Amino acid sequence: MIIKSFLMLLILILPASNYSQESTINNNYNFKLSDIKYEKLVSLGVEDSEVNSNLSNIFLNQSYDSIKEFLSSLPVTSSNHLVQRLIYKILISQYNLGDDQLTDEEDQTLFEIKISKLFDTARFVEIDKIYSKTPPEYENDRINLKKIEAFFLRNEYRNGCEFLQKRDSKKSHIFGKFNIICNIINEDFERARFNISLLKEKNIPGDNIFIDLCYNIMGDLNISKSKLKSENLEQISTLNPILLSSLQIAEISPNFEHIKNATSSTLTFILSSPSSTSEIKLYTAEKLIVQKRIKDEMLAEIYQLTSFEQEEINNALKEYKTQSPVRARSLLYQAIINEDNRDLKFQLIKALLKQSKTDKLFASISYLVKDSISYENLKNLSFEDKNLILDIFISVNEYEKMEEFLTLHCFENGELNKKFLLKVVSLNLIKHIEKGVYFDVTELKNLFDEFLLNQKDLIQIKNIILISSLIIDLDEVLINKITKINRISRPEEIEINASNIVANLNFLEKKKYFNNLYAIFGILENKNIDELNSVQLYLILKIFKDLEFEEEFKILAKKLLL
Repeated sequence: MIIKSFLMLLILILPASNYSQESTINNNYNFKLSDIKYEKLVSLGVEDSEVNSNLSNIFLNQSYDSIKEFLSSLPVTSSNHLVQRLIYKILISQYNLGDDQLTDEEDQTLFEIKISKLFDTARFVEIDKIYSKTPPEYENDRINLKKIEAFFLRNEYRNGCEFLQKRDSKKSHIFGKFNIICNIINEDFERARFNISLLKEKNIPGDNIFIDLCYNIMGDLNISKSKLKSENLEQISTLNPILLSSLQIAEISPNFEHIKNATSSTLTFILSSPSSTSEIKLYTAEKLIVQKRIKDEMLAEIYQLTSFEQEEINNALKEYKTQSPVRARSLLYQAIINEDNRDLKFQLIKALLKQSKTDKLFASISYLVKDSISYENLKNLSFEDKNLILDIFISVNEYEKMEEFLTLHCFENGELNKKFLLKVVSLNLIKHIEKGVYFDVTELKNLFDEFLLNQKDLIQIKNIILISSLIIDLDEVLINKITKINRISRPEEIEINASNIVANLNFLEKKKYFNNLYAIFGILENKNIDELNSVQLYLILKIFKDLEFEEEFKILAKKLLL
């Protein structure tokens, strides 16, 4: 089986070019701790119907060092939606550790890492549920810290302060800072000043900005917001919950440098913070949209926060080019909803969608503009215009509208214009993958013949080959056509480590979730889908399919086919 898979990979890939491509939180932390005994804390999880049950064995008989390295290296700041989905499913799984040899100290360390990663990804509800399954006598300062930080990041300061007051953690340096914030919130300024004086005596690097912020909030220090930020920029290049809360209370907005590598929990706080500027909110919302952490319709509300002059809105097709990308999208969207002329509105939509592709927002923006005009009634559309409209319908899963548009605009003398054959094959493959609709392989043969004649759209053809090879039994005729396509591919070569490919296929054959997911994170961590080569795409698609990550397979396949 491994050899067969490897040979298929060679047929499909070797000659190829290097082209490819929170829900409402329970505000009550008075947990009802159930007296359920588990062998290890790290094995505690949350039931979720979307989670692959086989993930429970991901750490089966793995060593402490291996589990620690795996959990610690999870790329929680990745903007890749697939990466975020996998991390979520791994972290909430209930692990079967088998005959583990974990000590209590090792178990504690792994549990803290797991909770920390859940916190970074803003999974506060899941932390609550997992913690409710710990023994009644269980206490852990690091976990308590995460719970307090979660309260603060949700603007539930009083709940956080009440929780802190019940814990004997006031001697801890980090808890001491939260105590100071609680003193200020409760307007107990004398106690706050006393605690700040104790903090100053410790002279710990990085505390100066926190101290200045506190004095500024209480009115003891008169310093401008811009000066406060500029003089401490290096210290606040990364924002932790205590600094985020302090900045908000001081009515100071973070800037782009502070949040470009921020975790989901930080982004969620900044988006909801009244002290954040509208442009920061725009940037943050778009990052959360890409991660699928907030709904697309929220983007419409965020895009209307920025104020523009009426003249700018009226001349948006010219003015947007002078704006930053996030402001440009905001301006164009406001112009779209204010424009009555159908043709001009379509020009604005095209500009907005073009802007959105660079930042992986095409599908989300398509959702916002899908009903802006009746696309089927547009006249004098170019091939590019028609292709764009078809992509809008595919992106938002409105396949019937796409087929209606095809019938109206893409047929000539009763036959489909061959220029749209690629789009039709992509649509039918997506419907086959998502809904099990019958797919006629003759469409592939016709598409490949057309490509061999014109040699256009190589990347899309390669992606169709990759996906169809995993979901369709390719006959000899199709394999021969694929071989011809690969022979005329561009001459750039893909660096291939054959031993790594065989090793990954071997892990896949044995259903080794640990090794295969480790490989996926290594490939996807800092890359967009369109930066991956054909070998990497094939391996990821095959792992998703063979290990029953059905939704992830559908998501990736659709991205490649669009």
